[in-house]
Amino acid sequence: MSIEAELKKLNKTKLVFLVDQLYGIYGDIDEIIERHLAAAAEGHDRDSLASAIQQQLTQFREDSAFFDVYSSKGYTTYLQSLLADIDNLLRPQDPQQALQATEQFLWLHSTALESVDDSDGEVGDVFREAVSQWLKIACEVRSRQADAENWTEKLLSFFNANDYGVLDDVIRDSSDLLTTNELTQLAWRFETDLKKALKTNGQKGYNFKAAHASIGMRSVAEALSNMELYEKSCLLFSPHPNTQQLQEVVAFALAIGEFDRAWYWLNKPIWKDDPLRFKKLRNSLLALQGDKKTLKKNLAEDFQQNPNALTLQDYWKVANKTERKALYQQMPKWTESAHALHDAVSMAFIVGHHDLAEKLLLKNKQALTDCYYGLHLNWLEQLDEKKHPLGCIACYRCLLNDVLQQGRSKAYRHAADYFQKLLILDKHISNYKNLDDAQSYIHRLQAAHWRKRSFWELAGYPNKPRQTTV
Repeated sequence: MSIEAELKKLNKTKLVFLVDQLYGIYGDIDEIIERHLAAAAEGHDRDSLASAIQQQLTQFREDSAFFDVYSSKGYTTYLQSLLADIDNLLRPQDPQQALQATEQFLWLHSTALESVDDSDGEVGDVFREAVSQWLKIACEVRSRQADAENWTEKLLSFFNANDYGVLDDVIRDSSDLLTTNELTQLAWRFETDLKKALKTNGQKGYNFKAAHASIGMRSVAEALSNMELYEKSCLLFSPHPNTQQLQEVVAFALAIGEFDRAWYWLNKPIWKDDPLRFKKLRNSLLALQGDKKTLKKNLAEDFQQNPNALTLQDYWKVANKTERKALYQQMPKWTESAHALHDAVSMAFIVGHHDLAEKLLLKNKQALTDCYYGLHLNWLEQLDEKKHPLGCIACYRCLLNDVLQQGRSKAYRHAADYFQKLLILDKHISNYKNLDDAQSYIHRLQAAHWRKRSFWELAGYPNKPRQTTV
């Protein structure tokens, strides 16, 4: 059901009644309603929208509550709603006020990130979105009133207050706001600060001021797509860069099409100590240059030297029909040389050898339990329950065991679904081969987890074996 389509069917009276019923239940919803009502006001009353947003920003800044990981979703939704209303409601009325409101929103990032468990990074993403919104509105305001702000200084103020790393893009994405000359002057300022920090740093350890200035230079280089400036920002801070630093230089060269500079850095002898990182960058460069022949040759060699799911996946993408057929036929041999079960099984799935994948799942029951649950879910998506029921059973049992052994009660609903899947599959199995049959497995499950009554209730099954009478 589309809520928007259903709401369009209601007449004005019913809509008014619905909104009136919603108002007063939750504060966040009340604020959304108030902002939209203020946006719809006519004449001088339209200033009430800016006032409502200003008041809500102030309340947000003064709120001392802490939101744990379970409450963070609602916290994120509230932030997104407020940011969107500044853009969609206030911006059409008054871009200047919308710019100021978005700026105030951005300055709340420290308060927000100190007030919530942002383990999933969603709150940080809202402020990254706010950076993009501020830049877009700033471009609109500057096109109408060039001197409305000291734009360079404003960007610097954001950049210098980026302790949580959510304002990283503010200079990098500023090419539409600042002129080329302004960006060049900004790069010169960063370079001056960098040289000064390097010269005056008399203590050992991390040179924060130099690193900050170097990142600033790099951000300007990204805004200007300037390879020389990017390299300079790296080499001034670290005259002898390691492979991780060089990876960033090469990746930037690839992003802006500076392929000659990418090869220049990839030809450095230091890559001998980091072959995996080198091969990934080299292959990306060959792909961008359209050198399919050399790329395929390298990918084939990479797989043969280190057979695993990652190297096979890359080679499989460029292999022709004959090469894929050979890989399928040789896969039993390749899986034997795999370093881990998850690699062997994933390799079998990549080439479409589902019989081999099921055989590996049944043969290595203990190693299977150590695999990440996401792999089990991925393999289940590829297994046909009718053609490979035992492979499905092995995966479902691993998922079920994992939930119960860790006592993750919030996942008991999923565990109950796995249990029901096992009961359904059992009806079509006449030979469990080296797996325990259904009753033996369930008895062991009951013996180990009979106390987890909430799970058994969800599964619709007794938590203890039924007593038989003689």
